[in-house]
Amino acid sequence: MFKKRLYLLFVLWGLTLGLQALLPESYASIHVMLVMLSLVIMMFFRTKINFLIVLSIILVYGFSLTFYAQMNGIFSGGQYVLIAAHLLLTASLLILWLIVHDIKSLVEENKSLKERIMLLEKFDLNTKALSMPEFMERGLIIETAMKRRREQGRLLYFRVKDSVPVEARNSLRHYFVNTCLHTVREEFDLVTSPDQNEVFVLLQGTNAEGESIVINRLTEKLREHVNYIELPYNIASYEIGSLKNIMEQFDQQRGA
Repeated sequence: MFKKRLYLLFVLWGLTLGLQALLPESYASIHVMLVMLSLVIMMFFRTKINFLIVLSIILVYGFSLTFYAQMNGIFSGGQYVLIAAHLLLTASLLILWLIVHDIKSLVEENKSLKERIMLLEKFDLNTKALSMPEFMERGLIIETAMKRRREQGRLLYFRVKDSVPVEARNSLRHYFVNTCLHTVREEFDLVTSPDQNEVFVLLQGTNAEGESIVINRLTEKLREHVNYIELPYNIASYEIGSLKNIMEQFDQQRGA
């Protein structure tokens, strides 16, 4: 619908420009300059200001034609040319204003869409956890900050046990990731799940004791809603010295 409107506006604008070419050469030249000048000006201002600019040009041009007619004694038939010139310029400028408005709206919409896509790329759409690239980017920043503050950090690795049925792993993953997100500290710790079998949790400024508290909370919450006697995940933990090296080891294990 939006594209059809823009296409129609371009057709109408082209029609008005074509009709202006039929005017006497002096009028046509002035119209071309005014239209081009208006186009350049409107690229730098908002829609409301552009409308005021267009309205000002239309009024000034109308008064100029009236003054020109009176000074040169143009009456009756000669006035029709001036009226036609004014109407055609008015139509072309108003249509141009609408075109610029629509194009700017389209650009803003595309910009907003790109920003939304970039935001969505930071999160897994299914689990709401961080995507792996975003997890690594934030994790490396956190690692640098912890080293500067001489703090410890822990990386928890949860891998679903082989005893868990394959058809149940996806739903288990959703619930477990959600549990992790509500257990760890928001905007402080990180959670990602690259596939239905693995979940990583980065605990910032946490030692082995704090890690145990998090694991116990996860276990308790999971047992409240999941019918497993034991936690359906194998757990491994790592002290963060080089997050990049740790994650590369997991990549090598997956490729093996």
